[in-house]
Amino acid sequence: MKSRNWKDISYLKSGNLKQKEIYKLLKTTGILKILSDYNPLLVGTIPIKIDTENSDIDIVCEVYNFNQFEGLLEKKL
Repeated sequence: MKSRNWKDISYLKSGNLKQKEIYKLLKTTGILKILSDYNPLLVGTIPIKIDTENSDIDIVCEVYNFNQFEGLLEKKL
């Protein structure tokens, strides 16, 4: 079994309908690029195809300076 690079979201392009929609959303908003200094990673039910109708998008980040991170979120989002 080939190991997946979870940091590369291109696998979503060939996934189920929700994965395809999430891929477009992430690319259109540029959120992963905005968060790139914090090593963002899409996690939760959507990447592993066990999502439900009510599943949301979960992105985890590696944060050491929370004030700086909060400032980025307030400025960009």
